[in-house]
This record gives sequence, C-alpha cells and structure tokens, in this order.
Amino acid sequence: MYSQLMKKSPAYPAQADEYLNDVIQLADERYPAIVSILIFGSVAKGGFLQSISDVDLIVVLADEAPQHMKRVISDDLAALEVKHGLRKPSNSKLERLYTAVDRMASQFKSYFVCYKRDLLSGNSAAVFDVNPLVESLILSTHIGFASIVKSSAVIWGEDFRHQIRIPALTRAHLVKNCAAFLSLNACALLVYPFLPNATTYSISALKWMLHTCYFCYALESATIEEEINFFRTKLGEHKPFSDLLSLRRQNRPSFAFIRRCFGTLIQLYLLTARENEFPIMVELT
Repeated sequence: MYSQLMKKSPAYPAQADEYLNDVIQLADERYPAIVSILIFGSVAKGGFLQSISDVDLIVVLADEAPQHMKRVISDDLAALEVKHGLRKPSNSKLERLYTAVDRMASQFKSYFVCYKRDLLSGNSAAVFDVNPLVESLILSTHIGFASIVKSSAVIWGEDFRHQIRIPALTRAHLVKNCAAFLSLNACALLVYPFLPNATTYSISALKWMLHTCYFCYALESATIEEEINFFRTKLGEHKPFSDLLSLRRQNRPSFAFIRRCFGTLIQLYLLTARENEFPIMVELT
C-alpha cells in the first residue's frame, strides 16, 4: 500500500523516504492495531531540509488497542529517528540535558500516537497527548490541529480525514497560542547563557506563530518561505524573518534573534486578531 500511494505523490527526500519505509514496516509486521499513518509538516507540503527538518507524523490506533501500546510505538519511532539521523542519540550527559529541556519546552515532538476515536472527534489534546487541564487553561492545540489535518497526507492504511470534526477556531485559541510562543521564547532567553542551542526554541516559536497566523488567513498550510512572504506584504521586512530562514539552515546560536522575536510575535498576533473575524469555521473537502 505504501508503494502505491507513493506513486500518486511527489517523491520524498531520501532521508525521509527511508525513515517512512521503516515506519510502514513496523505497521505491517509488528503492530496490527495501527489503522492509519498520516504525515504533515515540511515533508508533506514541501520544504524538507536534510539534517534539519523532522518527519512529522500521526500514527492512528484502533480504539480497542491497549493504552501501553502508545508508549511502545513511541519508543520504536524514537529509535527509528536516531537510526535515520533525524534525532541525536542521548548518549552524553549534555545530550540528556538537552533532551530534558526539550521535553519541558514541548520541543521537537515530531510524532504522535493516538486513538482513531480521538482523531475523528477532534479531541486535539488527546491526539497531541496534552493534559486537558493545561489545554483548557494555558495552551490551545486547536489551530495547530486544524492546520495539520488540512495539510496531512495518508501514506498507509485508512483515509478517514473527511470524517474528522474540526472545532471552530476562536480568538481565545489565538491568544493562548501567542502566550505559549512568547513563553517558549522567554524560556530560550533565560537558558541561553547555559544552553546556546536554546536558539532553536525561538526558531520554533516564530515558525509556529507564522503557521498559526497564516492558517487563520488562508485556512491552509504553506511552506515557511511562503508564509514569510505573505506577512512581509503586511508588516514589511522584519529582521527575524530573514534570520529565521538562515538560522534554521545554519543551526547556530543567536541571542539577538531571541531578543527580536518578542516584538515580531506580538505584531503577528495583533495583525491576525485585527484582520480576521472569529470564530473561524474550517471545512474539509
């Protein structure tokens, strides 16, 4: 089924293709409870960068699958990411420290394992494994969920995307997203003296804010370059825009970028909140 679907889709970069082949093999040979695998992000919409981009995916389980299977499959996916150079192994104390900080900042989560019922009902907190209390108080996954579903592609198993219920997107969702990305950028500012790699947190914060705001306008996903060009027409040139494109390729630290991101994040929020009418209804075609 994987090879048939690939013939209908653009060719994926070699690194991503080899990783996806191994993921498909897991579903074929070890986990009959997997009913579908969806990809999203740069590998699905273009813009995948070798040794920089993640291969983002959602593994969907049958509703009767045991809860512990989610953790087992997640561990296997993590091992495959290391095998294919998509993630560094946590061998040294420094690498383990980076991993711990990444988890605290919800960073580098490139795969999700969920139940079919949660995906179809639009329960984004369950799909992304976010505590419901955290979701209701300080973090909204609704806009990200809508964007992911709209941009996803099925590479194996059932295609039931047209059955997914996407809740209306509200101004409160946008506010929570902005607050979360500002907090992530503040985290980068605080830990930068000890972890210069924390620049990646600011890169992610600005990238996700661009994804969020662009989706509110277009109700579809685009590459990061297309999103930046769109907002340049509205906000003019912002140094963090060009820095984002260069830093994500060079993987180098930049305290100046972290500092400048605060203003750009706020301006993106204010613009999007002012120019769009909420609630926003998202329809799947």
